[in-house]
Amino acid sequence: MSRHWSLALGAGLALVILSGAAVAREQRFELRCMVEGAPAKVIEDGSLDTPARAQYLNGQRTIAVSPKLTEGLSAVVQTFLVAHECGHLIASPTLTAAYHQRVNPDRERVADRIGIRLLRDQLKFTLQQAQIIAAAFRVTKGALPAYLPGPERERWILACYKTDTPDCS
Repeated sequence: MSRHWSLALGAGLALVILSGAAVAREQRFELRCMVEGAPAKVIEDGSLDTPARAQYLNGQRTIAVSPKLTEGLSAVVQTFLVAHECGHLIASPTLTAAYHQRVNPDRERVADRIGIRLLRDQLKFTLQQAQIIAAAFRVTKGALPAYLPGPERERWILACYKTDTPDCS
């Protein structure tokens, strides 16, 4: 699968995913990850040990994506990974806030909540697409203490999609 990540000028982030071998089919999701009025930058980083990471790179809010670790994922799930990392940047808009957020045990739930709602509200993702995203995490073990185990994370993502409350209830 070949991919191309790009920044749409003046419109925030555009995630462009090209898929297919013989006949390339393009799916385009234009996710605007705006943090305090400024767009985050999306870059590829082959050295990541995780599919995606929110970071501050030379003072710029950045979402790094590992092409190697996201290669087999659907376009919908890849888009959620970027939206989840955008959620981290929105929840911690400054470097100081990001540092303090690292010790927040709810930080991954917050990023999931913000991410799935960005897709729902901004990109008009359907419940079926949210179910695809949630199912992708069903078998995960919750690698870090902050991550919910797979079935709980699946339920959390769907509950957050369906509600507007902070606790997704």
